[in-house]
Amino acid sequence: MHSVTQETLGFWWAAYKGYYGAAKVGVQYSHTGVSAFSVRASQYGGSFTPYTFDNMILTSIRFYPM
Repeated sequence: MHSVTQETLGFWWAAYKGYYGAAKVGVQYSHTGVSAFSVRASQYGGSFTPYTFDNMILTSIRFYPM
């Protein structure tokens, strides 16, 4: 059996709003984890579940003219 989990957190900030339009800045953090199948190690009597994860930081700048 396998599972995938993901947690995200982010925000937008209105950096500029004026005569020329509007600019917004965004930042998002994402943590994704994947666990694969369960492996039973008969020699040691325990089990092992492979697991990996990925951390990402995403940025964005948007400009809305006029």
